Amino acid sequence: MPAPGPHGPTSFRAPNIAMTLQAKRSFICSCARALPAALASCLLGLAAHAATSIPQSSERRAQEEIEFAKGLATQWQFIELAEKVLDDVANSGSTSDKLEQELELARCEVYSSGARYERDENKRQAIFLKAINSYRDFVDENLTSDKRESAELDLIDLASVYGRDVGRQLESAVGERAAELKANMSEVLNDAIFRTLDLIDSLKAEIDYARDDDRPFKALANERHKLMLNAAQMRLTLGRNSDLGEAQFDEAGRTLEELALDAGETSYWGLHAYLLLGNVYSAQGLWEDAVSFLEYVCQSAVPRDRDMRKRVFEGKSQSELDVHWNFLELGMNDLVIALANAAETAEACNWGIHFLNIQNEYGFAVSANGHLSRLEVAKVLMNSGGYVGGKQGEYEWFQTRDDMRKAGFKSARESRGAMDLALIIAQDVNRENQNNILKVMAQRTISDLINRPGVQVAPDILFEAAQGDYFNQDYAQAIPAFKRVLASLENQDQATRINVGPRALWHLGRCLTKLDRPLEAAMVYSSGLDSHWVGDPEYDVKNAKDFNNSMRVVKSKAGSDATLDRLFVQSEEAILKHNKDDAGDIVFKQAKQKYDAKDYELARAQFGDVPGDAKNYEKALVYIAVCSHKLGDSDQALSELNAYLNDYLSDPVNQTTDTTRILRRTEARGLAVYYGGAIHFAQAERGEGSYEETVKWLGTYHEDFPDQKDFAAKALYITLRSNLALERYDDAKATLDILLAEFPRHNYTGVGANKIYGVLEENRTAAIEAGNQARSEELLPRMSEMLRIYNDLAPKPQLSWMRKEAALWTELKNWPEAERVLRQATANFATDSIDGDEKALTHGVWPDLAHALLEQHQVAEAADILMQLVPTDENPDRKPSRSTASNFARAVCGWVESQGSEIIEIPGVGDAESIERACKIIDTIANSTDRWECPWYGIKFDLAYGYYQWGSFDSSKLESAKRQIDQMRSDLGDNLEQMTPSCDGDDSLRQKYLWLLRKL
Repeated sequence: MPAPGPHGPTSFRAPNIAMTLQAKRSFICSCARALPAALASCLLGLAAHAATSIPQSSERRAQEEIEFAKGLATQWQFIELAEKVLDDVANSGSTSDKLEQELELARCEVYSSGARYERDENKRQAIFLKAINSYRDFVDENLTSDKRESAELDLIDLASVYGRDVGRQLESAVGERAAELKANMSEVLNDAIFRTLDLIDSLKAEIDYARDDDRPFKALANERHKLMLNAAQMRLTLGRNSDLGEAQFDEAGRTLEELALDAGETSYWGLHAYLLLGNVYSAQGLWEDAVSFLEYVCQSAVPRDRDMRKRVFEGKSQSELDVHWNFLELGMNDLVIALANAAETAEACNWGIHFLNIQNEYGFAVSANGHLSRLEVAKVLMNSGGYVGGKQGEYEWFQTRDDMRKAGFKSARESRGAMDLALIIAQDVNRENQNNILKVMAQRTISDLINRPGVQVAPDILFEAAQGDYFNQDYAQAIPAFKRVLASLENQDQATRINVGPRALWHLGRCLTKLDRPLEAAMVYSSGLDSHWVGDPEYDVKNAKDFNNSMRVVKSKAGSDATLDRLFVQSEEAILKHNKDDAGDIVFKQAKQKYDAKDYELARAQFGDVPGDAKNYEKALVYIAVCSHKLGDSDQALSELNAYLNDYLSDPVNQTTDTTRILRRTEARGLAVYYGGAIHFAQAERGEGSYEETVKWLGTYHEDFPDQKDFAAKALYITLRSNLALERYDDAKATLDILLAEFPRHNYTGVGANKIYGVLEENRTAAIEAGNQARSEELLPRMSEMLRIYNDLAPKPQLSWMRKEAALWTELKNWPEAERVLRQATANFATDSIDGDEKALTHGVWPDLAHALLEQHQVAEAADILMQLVPTDENPDRKPSRSTASNFARAVCGWVESQGSEIIEIPGVGDAESIERACKIIDTIANSTDRWECPWYGIKFDLAYGYYQWGSFDSSKLESAKRQIDQMRSDLGDNLEQMTPSCDGDDSLRQKYLWLLRKL
């Protein structure tokens, strides 16, 4: 499904802006980049002053001003400033008819950009209409202009966007506002549809004429298909908001069916047509028909059957796979809605789960359309009342809990209610979006999930949601949220109540305390000590202490009162009671404090004092062994751990059915197994033990103790390192994959990736020393991926590691990834002095970032960076490296690339002064390069090409460029025959010389 090239307004590109505008205009540019849009108005005066200081007699200078204004609008959204610049050009009195057209189109682009970025609905509508009317005026008044056709296409695109925007507003608009919106939309879209149909008919004739010429035929066909899609979209928008909806729907359907037939059902345009046709049927309430078309698109793009999907994806590049994913993102939202309305809830859930799994399995980036689909999946899961089994990326949906368990998903880690997953999805969308409508929609979904009548959400998830308000210090909002937690616990088992209830009550009390309501807080803390809730040693003590503290505050304010005095006595009794009843665990806590303070001798003794009836007695037994290890006696520690795990736990005398003790036993066993494995690992590291034994202890820890999250991550990390020590790289990589799936944001996941990188780096060094180039290149992608994981998860980014990662991506020529990590380095360290090296950015990160941008033809931004690194009159002491200086010359002059027999020019962004400086730099580099070698020929070509670009400002430089080539011809022959052997038979450089000679 190849995507056609975009057709729309020419994107902003001012090739000479950085060099041709005078100092004041450059200052405005820098302000525009640095300041928020709210400060743009303060630049208007500067713009006016700068404009009057720039001569407007030349059309070329006026054209630069127009490009500058378009950039202000499209790149920085400074609409008023852009209008002011255009007004200055219009009032200069030096505009020709052609320039007048450029000015009119520029205003259209400025207003169009303003409409797309304006957040205020009323202002946005006004600017949309202003932009649409500007385009209409241009199209209707310039019938013979060569720019009329592209302007009309831009008008149609803008009208379609406007229609969808009005459609969204009409969902909530009422009264006069709704009537006004409908009237405006009807007028705009009907006019746009008329223009679109006219263009479609015109293009059909052109297509028939060009059918024998493949390239123009495809371009014209793509243009016609896009227009057909736009026409149908506008009819659909009108149909949803019109009394003549059925007629519009019918016309939209006919257009889309013709489009799919003409372009091919599985083509890019055909699938888009079927997506929109599904929406047409949805708008008519024909849900089964809608499902048929929407399901066809989603199934064609990313089949649910794994074998079929493998066949569809086989041999596809990442960019081609992204197109498949984009169709799934686009279609999933509407498909889930259609299935739900067609009463096919199970299929809606299964498609939604498929969408989530595919994103996790392939790591596709989620766009705005994807987030919308995720929210719709969350809603259908919320409505399903079903269950989800499996790990992230391998989810399966089930109607009942029994069905899920029969499928083998029994552990808490691999089973959950669909409602719980829905809430996680909504929370993810909320977290991943900032200051946009998606965040608002996610928050509404979360609210619906939690507050929906008759729906039960797991208490721990409700508690986490309430904690969000608490940590944001929104205590008034947190109070009802914590009350919902308590209400959800009423029908839960004792273990769940004890696990969540005391914490929720203490947090509720803290909210009331923060709001200066101490008596209410005291009553809440007191409630936490009722027999219904009591059982959490930590929060029982907290509730008792804060009950007492709150009553102290109340008494200090209210004075003597019999009721308050009685409550105060109760608060003191609560402290005594809980200290007495939990005496054994208090001893344990005191021992743990000594342990945390690294006083292992005293801690070991105090752990030994914990009585056998204490809830933490078994953990005390384990900590006795751990203290032995900390004191240097690993053999004793292992003996004590084995005594607990093998002797104590197998003794029938020690069996229990008490829920709390069972939970504590699980914690103690997890602690014992972890430290047993850790001790074996420490011994192996000293050469005294066995890595194999370490893996036996910890290899399945994450499965055996899924609730021990922190220890599980550490256990996996130790297992990974043990496998590396045993030279079992595949096992180490498999362990890292588990870390990524189970603990994707944990520090140990990143450190584990770094350890694997270290081994790969050693292997690559060995391959290079052995002359095994193929092996060296084979290791590069894995090394770069390991560093990406490490740098992404590092709690404190390190510039050295980020530069290593960037260097690997550069070596792989993966320029987008190199750009990504270098931008992160710039963001993290732009204001810091790194490791005492204040030149780390200017001599490393920025030059590398500029190079990555140039390789992606992002010349203007690269030039902005390089301008800060090369010498100028104001900063003559800058000393860029040879490669930085060369890249500066490329950015200023542009350069030439060859693709087969085709020569492609990449324009630079320089003016006469900067190109002159660049030519001097190239000449200096040439003089320091071995002559008559291929690299030297390449540099000399760059010099000749620089003179050629300079010639657009000073025609005498064209002769200089020709002399450069003529000198080469005198030395190497008229056709430069002797150059190719020096370049190992590569003839592309010679062809560039001959191409440039023809242009001269």
